[in-house]
Amino acid sequence: DIPKSQYVYITVYNIASGLGKAKPLTAFLGLIFFVYLAVNKKLAQRYRKLRMLQPTGPLVSCLVGTLLLLLIPALREEFKVKYVGYIPDGLMPLSFSTFQFANV
Repeated sequence: DIPKSQYVYITVYNIASGLGKAKPLTAFLGLIFFVYLAVNKKLAQRYRKLRMLQPTGPLVSCLVGTLLLLLIPALREEFKVKYVGYIPDGLMPLSFSTFQFANV
């Protein structure tokens, strides 16, 4: 995990100092999906016939990533590529009870 800070330069330093711990295949897959989403957005903006690509891009990349992990066991077993896991249903709990105007 990367330590968080209220200062951007400290967070950037923590990210840069932890790059050696990154798994190369996981970083490569993330970069590929990021490039796909950027190119997808540019194509959808440039060509009207491809306009529907822009809103479906994140869904397609999520589906492809999930299928890659399901169909290629070496990604999970050898290269230790992980998926997010369980995400609880529903909305996040409201925190209005802890909000106090005196602290503003």
